Amino acid sequence: MIGARRGWALVNSSMICEVSSAGVPPMGRWARRRVRRRDCEARSRVEGEKYVGLACAMKNAGVGVGIPDTGRVKLIIEEDHKLHIYAGASCIGQGLGTVLVQMVVSSTDLKRGDIVYERSNTWIAPDSGTTSGSRQTLITGEACMRACRKLMEAKTDGKTLADLEGQEFYGEYLAKTDPLGADVPNPISHVAYGYATQMCILDAKTGK
Repeated sequence: MIGARRGWALVNSSMICEVSSAGVPPMGRWARRRVRRRDCEARSRVEGEKYVGLACAMKNAGVGVGIPDTGRVKLIIEEDHKLHIYAGASCIGQGLGTVLVQMVVSSTDLKRGDIVYERSNTWIAPDSGTTSGSRQTLITGEACMRACRKLMEAKTDGKTLADLEGQEFYGEYLAKTDPLGADVPNPISHVAYGYATQMCILDAKTGK
């Protein structure tokens, strides 16, 4: 229950922040009023209960603490009239290739069959940093979405991939953070956090 006592509050499906007494988190994020209300509602559910379990976990995304952390993606329409994804980040089991393909599908009007994910290389794929710190989905993923916006701008007036053969669309995202000990109000140590929280209330009579 340490987290609940200190005021950990859920912000949305991918972020968590520590809320101070003034409602301002020390890492630079404001807690919305509905978040604080939701936190109070959760606490009211456990009042008077004898057997309550609360499990919480959180993980930063990105290198953070002021270290430059940039994701880069290049989308190229090649001779096969398909969109090829190039990102210089190793796909070592975390599913980055799948993530980037899904982001292209969700950010454009393309179908899965129109997309080719190219394995990372140092020849044409832009440097997307290390595959560590749970950073690739957030940081290189955001770069991919930015490249997709440029693609969709080029596809106006009914243009197809065949019409755009040979064109490249580049996306870059810098996850800007503050270094440790930064003398600024509410320093941002990391750009986002993933979280998981589960609460269990045991009925003493039924054991359920």
